[in-house]
Amino acid sequence: MGFRIAIQLWSVREECSRDLEATLRSLGSMGFEGVEFAGFYGREAGELRKILEGVGLKAVSSHIPYVKLVGEEFHRTVEYALELGLKSMIIPSLPKEMRSTRTSWIEFSNMLNALSDQMPSKGLRIGYHSHDYDFKAVGDLIPWHYLSRSTRRSVILQLDTANALMGGVEPSQLLDMARSLRERLHSVHVKDYTRRLGRQTILGEGDVPWRDLLRILRHGGTEWLILEQEYYPSSPLDSIRASLKNLLNLLETL
Repeated sequence: MGFRIAIQLWSVREECSRDLEATLRSLGSMGFEGVEFAGFYGREAGELRKILEGVGLKAVSSHIPYVKLVGEEFHRTVEYALELGLKSMIIPSLPKEMRSTRTSWIEFSNMLNALSDQMPSKGLRIGYHSHDYDFKAVGDLIPWHYLSRSTRRSVILQLDTANALMGGVEPSQLLDMARSLRERLHSVHVKDYTRRLGRQTILGEGDVPWRDLLRILRHGGTEWLILEQEYYPSSPLDSIRASLKNLLNLLETL
């Protein structure tokens, strides 16, 4: 299957705060097809949807803090997501108290399953985004591997390639993970990391084995490659442009 390419708006959060519409227009002109939100800049869902339609971008998903998915907040969050046109809601991270013990990960897995059970009737999917700590042992449990076994197959496991390497995953293990998870990786954060320097870098200049990874994802269930830029050798938009250029060049070689 062919990939669709989106941008995580956390990459340009300051630009979006200053001038959301102009920033989205710039991203659309680069060739992105969609966006993943990380906050809504105080806008109503209908207003955001209209802006996106005006610049030719699709609302792919949003990172939603877990506190917005419990109690009465759940219904407000779902209503907003549906009005905006989202197809998935991704929990981006967890506070330390929710990830420091084996029991806390079991409880979080149960939470993901309970949320996933409610999603089909809403026309949405729930997911979780990986961080470096997800690949580090908590007792006898590696959180990411535990979640891959214990959660419903309908739960999206949003792999972040740089965070995985930052968490100690070897490039070959990253490929094995992509092979085993397949359709669970509906969207993947494409981001590069150099282990020698211990930091993120422009996509294609680090240690992520892009050609092999993209081939595996192409034959799995990944629909969206979501570029996230958190390393800025130049302006955020120029850094994104450089990573996107390298990504497109890689895709042409597959």
